[in-house]
Amino acid sequence: MLLFLFSCSLSAPEKEAKSTVEEDPVLTPSSGRMWRLTEQQYRNKVLALTAIQFEGELPVDYDLHGYISVGSGESAIAPYDLELYETAAWEIAQSKIVDRVSFEEFVDCSLFAQPSSMIAEEAIYDINCVEQFVTNLAEHLWYRTLLLEERQEITNLFEEIANQTNVTLAGQAVYASMLLSPSFLLRTEGGEIDGEGKLRLTAFELAERLSYFLTDGPPDEQLLVTVQDGSLHQDDVLEFQARRLLQSPKSKDALINFFRQTIDIERILSMDKNAELFPYDSEELRQGMIAELDYLFWMAVESGDFREILTSSYAYVNPSLASFYGLSVNEPSLQMLPSNQQRGGLLGRAGFLALNSTAVRSSPTHRGKFIRTRLLCHDVPPPPEGVVASLDEIDDSLPLRQQLEQHMADPACVGCHQLTDPLGFPLEHYDAMGQWRELDNGHPVDASGSVDGVDVDGAASLGMALAAHHRFSYCVTAQLMRHATGSLEGTSQYQYVTDLTNGFEQSDYDFRQLVVSLVLSEAFRFISGSLNGNVCTDSGAQRQCESVCGEGIELCIDGQWQGCNAPPPQVEVCDGIDQDCDGVVDNLVQTCEFDGVLGVQECLSGAWDECSYVSSPEVCDGADNDWNGLIDDNLQTELVHTTFSELKQFHPACDPLEAPVSGPCNAAANRLCEDRGCDMRTGFGLLHVDPLEELAIVSCLHSDLVDVISTTFETLAESFAYCFETDPVSANCNAAINRHCASIGLSTGFGPLEHSSGTAVIACTPTADVHQVPYDDLTALQQLCHWPEQRYSEACNTAMHQWCSAQGYQTGYGPLENYQNDAWVACIPFMEEGR
Repeated sequence: MLLFLFSCSLSAPEKEAKSTVEEDPVLTPSSGRMWRLTEQQYRNKVLALTAIQFEGELPVDYDLHGYISVGSGESAIAPYDLELYETAAWEIAQSKIVDRVSFEEFVDCSLFAQPSSMIAEEAIYDINCVEQFVTNLAEHLWYRTLLLEERQEITNLFEEIANQTNVTLAGQAVYASMLLSPSFLLRTEGGEIDGEGKLRLTAFELAERLSYFLTDGPPDEQLLVTVQDGSLHQDDVLEFQARRLLQSPKSKDALINFFRQTIDIERILSMDKNAELFPYDSEELRQGMIAELDYLFWMAVESGDFREILTSSYAYVNPSLASFYGLSVNEPSLQMLPSNQQRGGLLGRAGFLALNSTAVRSSPTHRGKFIRTRLLCHDVPPPPEGVVASLDEIDDSLPLRQQLEQHMADPACVGCHQLTDPLGFPLEHYDAMGQWRELDNGHPVDASGSVDGVDVDGAASLGMALAAHHRFSYCVTAQLMRHATGSLEGTSQYQYVTDLTNGFEQSDYDFRQLVVSLVLSEAFRFISGSLNGNVCTDSGAQRQCESVCGEGIELCIDGQWQGCNAPPPQVEVCDGIDQDCDGVVDNLVQTCEFDGVLGVQECLSGAWDECSYVSSPEVCDGADNDWNGLIDDNLQTELVHTTFSELKQFHPACDPLEAPVSGPCNAAANRLCEDRGCDMRTGFGLLHVDPLEELAIVSCLHSDLVDVISTTFETLAESFAYCFETDPVSANCNAAINRHCASIGLSTGFGPLEHSSGTAVIACTPTADVHQVPYDDLTALQQLCHWPEQRYSEACNTAMHQWCSAQGYQTGYGPLENYQNDAWVACIPFMEEGR
């Protein structure tokens, strides 16, 4: 039997970053970490150590708390990731050791007794030279001396392969194995005890953290010299090295990468915009938006006053972006933007404005939320449970601002919108692409707003108010520290951020000085905890520690820290206490029996409330399932439990076990739903597959919810060029169908339901709302749904349906588009009663 349990819980918001810390808590650096190299760091490390520019595919970087550096310290290497690393390792190894001759030239000793030109591939090799090759290569790639057992294991690998095949393949295998080692793929921070009993990074760990922070690559020779002589721990040496690296072109690229993650700039290339409304949208325009934002950041860094990122009117524009702004240039150049468009600073730039809008209109809420969360580091709580953020009931002839103001009149909505919309209203002079406008829906634009009590009017005024806001400098500092240390600051690190912020402001907002101050801080140079056995030297010593439930003390006993005595989280029970320390008390619901029928009860104020009857949903079966006196009434969607054999009757090639997400199973779902009657038109799935019972679930849609359209793959390719009939059920065709339905005013869609001879039958869902959902949220619902290797699976079908249901929708499907760790999901709302 298939059982679906759809639950919605309110998660505790992250602790708000504070600019002051009460009661002088003990400062504790973030814990030591094991970092996986990011994609760019891997490529840079390979180039630095092998002189090979590797261009192949690598594992996807995971974004956490806004930064892939944080994600790299939290994510493991999945089996698919390891396959990519293995492919890369062999490609690199084969480029370095092409044949027997190049192998002998590569080693620093005589690999064979005779000259290579006089011997065969199978010639006897010198095992001592092999050991020297293994030792030297490890020291070069791993930055450390091999342990005896490691050297023996790798030498044995060489001998085994060489004796069965040849020395060239053996050499390549050794090289590849070292590139696959955790010593190459990971950065480990175990630390060492300093003279004051604190746990600091070792000289090499500090050099790696500094180098990857400022250059996105491994330490260079000058930095390694300070590791070898131990001088890097000295303040003056560390500061000199930081300032030296800051002057390199690599540092510019690395810091711009930090800014790109902060603003989420890469998403500009994939953002969805309505082609009919914005026919001038192009690849050149979007590339121009990215280049402009990159230049704006670096200009603010070099100016010595980082607040200029919010106030400068200079822009680096290509011809397409210049035309967008009403300028004329023949080649990319630096220009002063028109003063009548109020584009001073980040908030008036097309890339930022387009990125924080919908496909068809501006969004004060999205823009304001970005400012609130990414420029001021405030949290915006999620909407209350059951609230649908739709403006459909409001007069759409009004300007968007007035529609939102009416929406905010709802007490359930005002709590979130009052945090965001007053920050977004000053940007209403710009449409969904960031183009200047005087009118919205035929009405003059009202661009007044406020920044925490400070009245503003327009983008330039908003930028100046934010530049003067203490939370802006605090937020820049906090996010730079997250990026540099790879961890989200907790209560024990708030004072570090405050102290660095004060220094940042006293330096007149010199970003480079902030970088140097961060590098010299205890937050950057020290860690808490240890990855090397949790070693301590002073028996009986104590140190501060914390869990999510509070602070505690850790003791040093027999050379080992013995664990934190801070209260651990417990399983939540119905007693009025927050046992799991998630900020939500008694967030519990359980099943019960109500007059012999299944019901549910919630925990309220520390006690279970009365059991309530849960009606069954109406289904198309000739019975009154919801007990309202009507048969098969008001059906909108239906979750149909079907068998494998029934699916095969509708399409013999549908194999729910081997390929639940496939063309044949799409066709089977379409035909099954159409055959249901009750005006069910088509459907999608499979949402869930039970291999033991040979059952599956399909979501069927009423004809009022869906338009079935016959088109061609050639037409779909006009929306996304890489949708081909040879691969119809794919990311490319999902995107093509989504964009094609949107382009004809039908929101989004799925399919193909059927396809043959260049023709594709697709389903558009005009009532659907599109949401950008992190795959982390989908994985939390269905463990087997995760980015990137399991994004097209019945587990993800289930997760997207569950996610939409939890937001108050009937059902949902996708992914319509994918970018990094995000999926675009279509959620289908309930229809009005009595259709």
